[in-house]
Amino acid sequence: MFFKILKKDMKRKKVMNIILLLFLILASALIGSSLSVFYSTVSAIDYTMDKSNVADLIQLNSDFNEGEEFINNINQLENPLFDEVIEEPYIVVYDSDIITNKKERTLDQSGIWLSNWLQKIPTRYNKVFDERDRPLVLKQGEIAIPRTAHDRRDIKIGDNIQISLNGQKYDFVVAHIVKDVAFGSDMLSVKRYFISDEDYEGIDGKTENANRGYLSSLIAKEGYSDNDLLQQITNMDLVATQGFNFTKSLVSLEYIFNMLIAGIMVMVSIILIAIAFMILRFTILFTLQEEYKEIGIMKAIGIKNRAIRKIYLVKYFFLALLGGGIGLVLSVPLSSLMSTTIEGYLILGDGRLRLLLSTLGVILVIFLTIIFCYRCTGKIRKFSAMDAIRQGSTGERFKGIKRFPSLRKTKMRIPIFLGVSDIFADIRKFLVLTITFILGTVIMIIPINATNTLKSDNMMEMLGLARMDSCIKLSDYDESDVEGFIKDMKNQINEVVPNTDFWADYSINVKLANVSDTKSKRVTGYRSVGKKASEYNYLEGVAPDLENEIAITRRLATYLNVGIGDTVIVSIDGKEHEFIVSALYQTVMNMGDGFRLSEKMSMNMPISKAFLWACKFNASNDNISDNIEKLKEAFPAIEFQTTQKFLSSMLGSILDSIDDMILICIVIIGGVVFLITCLLVKMLLTKEIPEVALLKSLGFRNCSIKTWQISRILIVLLVSVILGTIIANTGGNYLIGLVFKMMGADKVMMETKVLQVYVVVPLFLLVITTIAALCSIGQIKKTKIWEINNQD
Repeated sequence: MFFKILKKDMKRKKVMNIILLLFLILASALIGSSLSVFYSTVSAIDYTMDKSNVADLIQLNSDFNEGEEFINNINQLENPLFDEVIEEPYIVVYDSDIITNKKERTLDQSGIWLSNWLQKIPTRYNKVFDERDRPLVLKQGEIAIPRTAHDRRDIKIGDNIQISLNGQKYDFVVAHIVKDVAFGSDMLSVKRYFISDEDYEGIDGKTENANRGYLSSLIAKEGYSDNDLLQQITNMDLVATQGFNFTKSLVSLEYIFNMLIAGIMVMVSIILIAIAFMILRFTILFTLQEEYKEIGIMKAIGIKNRAIRKIYLVKYFFLALLGGGIGLVLSVPLSSLMSTTIEGYLILGDGRLRLLLSTLGVILVIFLTIIFCYRCTGKIRKFSAMDAIRQGSTGERFKGIKRFPSLRKTKMRIPIFLGVSDIFADIRKFLVLTITFILGTVIMIIPINATNTLKSDNMMEMLGLARMDSCIKLSDYDESDVEGFIKDMKNQINEVVPNTDFWADYSINVKLANVSDTKSKRVTGYRSVGKKASEYNYLEGVAPDLENEIAITRRLATYLNVGIGDTVIVSIDGKEHEFIVSALYQTVMNMGDGFRLSEKMSMNMPISKAFLWACKFNASNDNISDNIEKLKEAFPAIEFQTTQKFLSSMLGSILDSIDDMILICIVIIGGVVFLITCLLVKMLLTKEIPEVALLKSLGFRNCSIKTWQISRILIVLLVSVILGTIIANTGGNYLIGLVFKMMGADKVMMETKVLQVYVVVPLFLLVITTIAALCSIGQIKKTKIWEINNQD
């Protein structure tokens, strides 16, 4: 008998059951795939680092002589904190020296100074793997390229690459796309290209020391951390103007944005499960209220509460099991799709464990569904046989709407008035829809704001750089007279686009220490040529103006325990100089560590190429794109790029991953809003058939009744979107700020595009909701006047 009742119920409420099943499928698929991706991302970092045997400290010296000096000095330490040092030479190669057979993409890089190098395949530490997770093996004439080159320059396996060094040209065939956990992240501007030992020896013998460097891998002694080892190396006061170092613990932070994106998808899945449970509760309570008669009759003939509840539990267990099974199957390709980006950089490990985790997530959803159903069906105990006679109500509303004006005072149209009245009469009926709309708005706006911020001029300030309109790629200029070149170039640019600033940022790696020398650190800093230090933004203090003034980041100031007005010791050109801290600023580069010198500071920049060439159009009425096109026509040998392209080159696949996440969120939210609106409208309309029939008997047309049904949904949407926008632009921005703060930014300037946030998102939800409502009110036209007493 129970199964006959269950079968009849499944057929009678086909639409509601299908919608509920779709929600359970979507929730199961998302939680399964998201848990798999999150575990893959977090575990893959440690797994790949262990398999690659990443060294505790990695020291780079792009000056060959400094590299040899570094090796000699650390080998003479009396009490070294390392057990072993492995030296691996490499050959420095610039982007412009790497030529592909795809001419249109050859210069598809930003104007920043990027460091690439050729290297033998490492065999002990910082090992690398091919695209199939196998140890890298190369033949003569073959080359393995980093994932970044594949993505940004569209270089594929089988393509030809030509590398130009010291007037010599070397041809290679791309054999593999390498997975290099230590240097593969887009957060690093250093990328490694690998060739065979025979090819390397042949090129190295013809390469000058100016294009050679050293990579040193240090392994800490037992009982000492990588930070202890870093501090000892820093205290040695070695000259390392063209290079930097980082510890093993920092490698995992290179992939923090990948972990963040995976974490967001898990949160979206959890929110979706919460929405599914709210819908489940609403559906169960609605079903119970609609079936007072059946429940009362079953009680009257002696059927116990437990047996009645079992009918509903079996039904929802079946739906949860079916939805969970389908969701588990869908989670496999979905997790593969979501893992595409991270899989290109890291080794994901055992796929069976990820599948097990997905299965456990789906089982948890099924288990929670049953527990939730059991609690919601507890209301059956309160029903009696008398409810079967009254069908659950007397047909009257015993409480009025407090402080709600009459129709005459509101001057509303009657259908709109009825919709508003329904909301105020029983707001709980629309609670699930309200929460869904709010969460949907928040989930869409937060990643949109994050993406806009990463692509905006605000990001330039958070990078510690000046706002610019174009990033310029220069390779042919007089490096001995940079100031003269900038002055001449600025004059030429102003002839094409008047009132334009043109400058260069040079980088230098030095040791900074406080006066007591209790704290010290090697840090990369900048000095501009053609632009005053006062034109950069600072959090506190005054921009460095004198030669002995310096601005440092707030994170570095905290580490060195210094503040504005204090003195720091800076080792430049092998000599110690005292600088007064005049200002504090922020940057998300180099994990928040950095400094800026005054443009009046006279010194020899160790790196002949500028880190950045840029220009700023100061005429407010000029169009940036038009100006860039004018400069391209006037200077065809120079590449002028937009700020967005510069940021894309700096952040790499991070922006692509966030864009993919936004698209997934939009699709999910669109589907969720559509299904919930359909479900709620169907449920309410099923219960309100007598009211619809009554309105028809009073002369109301179908279009007026439809307006009544749709208006209350749209009013709920309007209020929810307003609340969701407020939450997203306050709490959401605060959460995004915490992520940037981990990277070193104390003051996060969020970029909110009014058109997207306040127009596009609400319109998207409005269109989806309206379509869903229109698809669900077809029963109005079929309702007859004699259904006033709910009789067929």
